[in-house]
Amino acid sequence: MGGVRSFTDLLIWQGARAWLKAIFAVSRHTPFCKDQRLVVQINDSSESVMSSIAEGFGR
Repeated sequence: MGGVRSFTDLLIWQGARAWLKAIFAVSRHTPFCKDQRLVVQINDSSESVMSSIAEGFGR
């Protein structure tokens, strides 16, 4: 095993990606979808987690 070469190798980033997919699915198919501002805010926040992990890896 070569170890971690990219932020995509990090288990925490992989978990955040799975969480993001779940959040997107829920926000499309539940009463949340009626409140677009809430959907956008939740989705943006979820994406921010992945971005922050990637940014931290690069430092």
